[in-house]
Amino acid sequence: MNETRVSGVLVRHHHPLSDIAANNLRSTIRIIPAPHLRHIRQIDVLPPLNFGSNPNYAGGGSGVGHPRLSELCFDRRHRDNNFPYNMTLLHEVGHIIDHAYNALDSLTPEHRNTINQVPIPRGAVTHGRGEHYAIAYQTLLTGGASPAVRAALLSGNAFSGVDLVHP
Repeated sequence: MNETRVSGVLVRHHHPLSDIAANNLRSTIRIIPAPHLRHIRQIDVLPPLNFGSNPNYAGGGSGVGHPRLSELCFDRRHRDNNFPYNMTLLHEVGHIIDHAYNALDSLTPEHRNTINQVPIPRGAVTHGRGEHYAIAYQTLLTGGASPAVRAALLSGNAFSGVDLVHP
């Protein structure tokens, strides 16, 4: 496995990282708050078949404690929503931050309800409580969160004293 540093973050990859992928990672890492980046020890970019039997899988995973991204998430034909910011990466970081800070459970019941109302896209591979938080996280960092979702996330302990970098 090859290793490259992108904006100070270790990126491990099987195949050479394209300029498109490196620039996409760079622009995305730039908007992740510094305290949250400390929880990302590396990012793995893997061939799609490393995620199961679907050769067109363009998503990611974070079940191993760091973001894992399919090489296809840098291909506009498979994930046009990952440009200019890689929503897949931000989503997986959202899971890691939720876990690291017990973020969803740290919210008041009203704010937790707001986050749990964030829609999970049709066709999403996984569902559940954590998916709502990860989707809310990615939309907050890219400036697309509603005022209610923004207020709910910012009220939690994951964002205590954290400055956001807005695109």
